[in-house]
Amino acid sequence: MLYLFIHNYRTRKLHANYFESLDDKLDGLFETAIKLEEEIANTPSDIRKNIVTGLVPELLWGKVFIAIKDVHNSFHLFDSSELVGNEDIFIDVFTKKGALYVGYTSPHGRNHFSLVGIENQENIISNYYSRVNVIGEDKSKSLNKRHSEIRDVENIIRARNATPLDELIKSGGREKFELTAQQYLDEMEKHEFITRPQRSSLRTAMQYGGLDALYVLLSNGLIMQDFMSYRSIFHEGSMTVNDNDFIKAIGQDLGCEKSNNEFYIDDAEKVISELIEQNRIYSDGALHYQLITHIIDKNNKCFTGMVASLFRKSDQHIFKVFEILNIKFVQPANFDEFVTRTLKISDYLERMLAVLKTNRESPFNDNISISVISCSSPEKNEEKKEFRNYLHFLGSRIIHFVQDDKLPNFLANLLTVDTCYTELFTPSTTSELSAIRFIAENSLYQITKENVGIVISNLSPAENGFSPEEAQKMPWTLIHHLNLDALITYYTGNIDTFIKNVFIYSDESSDCIREMLAKMN
Repeated sequence: MLYLFIHNYRTRKLHANYFESLDDKLDGLFETAIKLEEEIANTPSDIRKNIVTGLVPELLWGKVFIAIKDVHNSFHLFDSSELVGNEDIFIDVFTKKGALYVGYTSPHGRNHFSLVGIENQENIISNYYSRVNVIGEDKSKSLNKRHSEIRDVENIIRARNATPLDELIKSGGREKFELTAQQYLDEMEKHEFITRPQRSSLRTAMQYGGLDALYVLLSNGLIMQDFMSYRSIFHEGSMTVNDNDFIKAIGQDLGCEKSNNEFYIDDAEKVISELIEQNRIYSDGALHYQLITHIIDKNNKCFTGMVASLFRKSDQHIFKVFEILNIKFVQPANFDEFVTRTLKISDYLERMLAVLKTNRESPFNDNISISVISCSSPEKNEEKKEFRNYLHFLGSRIIHFVQDDKLPNFLANLLTVDTCYTELFTPSTTSELSAIRFIAENSLYQITKENVGIVISNLSPAENGFSPEEAQKMPWTLIHHLNLDALITYYTGNIDTFIKNVFIYSDESSDCIREMLAKMN
C-alpha cells in the first residue's frame, strides 16, 4: 500500500488522480478555443447576418424577403436589416411565426416564394444558439478569456507536478485518500506476491485504524521524508531499484511517452553515466524530462547526439516528444531552454517549423509554436523564409496566446523575418495593444482597409481616439492629423496599393482625392 502511494507520487500518477478534473477542464478549454478560432462571426449580430445572408444575399435585401404566409394566403414580409439588428425579432421569426418562405413579389403581383422547411428552421435556430453560446457577446473578449484560462490551468497543472506528497494528500482530504487506498487494495487482487488471507488481513487492518495511521503519516510528511532520504537502504548497490528498472526498460526499447509517464529518476547523474556507458543515451526513452534538465544544466555534450537521434524520426514522433516534454517540465522555463538548445543545433529550425505545421491540429501546438518562435534565432535566408511562412500560416491571432515574458522576443523575430500579416485584430489587452503598435510602427502588415483602420485606431492618443470603423472613413486625413510618420511613409511608398485597397472605400474629401491623384502622377 505504502509502495503504491510513493511510486505513483513519484511517477505523477497520484497527481493526475488527485487533480483529474484539471485535465478534463484543459481539454474543454482547448475545444472551446478551437471553436472560437474557427467562428467567422465576432458578435451575435454578425451570426444573425451570416444566417440571413445565407437565405437572402445582402445585395438583394429590399427586393427578396424572408416571409410568412397568413390565414388569407398573403405573404407578410420581414425586413432583413431588422432581423440582423434585433435578436428578439430574429428569434421570434424563426421559432414562433410558423413556416418561413424566401422570395419576392413581381411587379405584376405574382408571388415567387420557396418554403424554407420546418427542419431547416429548427437547424438554423439551433445553430444560432450554439454559435452564440461559443462567442458570447464578443468573440475577441471570449477568446482572450479562454486563452487566459488555458494559461492559468496549465500553470496549475505544472504547479501540481511540483506539489509535495504531504500537501497533495492533504489537498484531497481523508475521503479522497480512502478512495485512492481502496483502488490500490483492489489492484492488489491482481497480484500474486501476497496470498488471499494476507490481502484479507490487510483490508481488515486498513479498516480498523491502519488507514487513519497511514493518512496521518503521509499527510504530515513523515514517511516521505524518511523514504526520500534513506531509500538506498532498501536495496543493494549505489543505484536505486527504481533507477535500475528504468535502465533495464531503456534496454528493452522504452519509448519517450512511457518513460516520462511511468518513471521517476532518483539520481539523474548516475543514470546518465550508466546510459552513456551502455551507449543507450540516444534511445527514445532517454528523452526523460529529468535527464534532459540535468544534461542541459551540466552542458553535457551528449545533448547534441540525443537531438540528432530525435530528428531522424517522423514529424509526428518529434512533435509527440515536444508535446510530452511541454507537459512534464515543472517550470515552463525548462521547456523553453530545451527548445533554445535544440534549435541552436544546425538545420533543425526549418525541420521543426515543418513539424509544427504538420501537427497544427494538436491543442498543444500553440504553446509549442510560441516557444519555438520566441526562443529561436533565424539567421540564414532559407530559415527566415520558412519562419516568415509559418508566422503567416499561424496568422496574427497567435498573439492572443503569447505570454508577456515571451512577447519581446516574439515581436523581435517578426521584424527579423519581415513578417507581413494579411489580417490584424482589435487588441483587448495591454500586451496585445503593444504588439499591434509594434506591427504598425514597423509596417509588418498588408495594406487593407480593415488593417489600416485597426492600426490608426490603436496608434491614436487615448484622448482623441478613433474606432477602426471611423479610421477607415478618413485614413489619409487622420494619419496626417495625428502625425503618424510610420504610416505616412508606408502608405506613400505603396500609394497604388493604398488607393486600391483603402482610399476608394473611404469618405475622404475632394481635396484628399486631388492630393491622391497628384501623388499617383
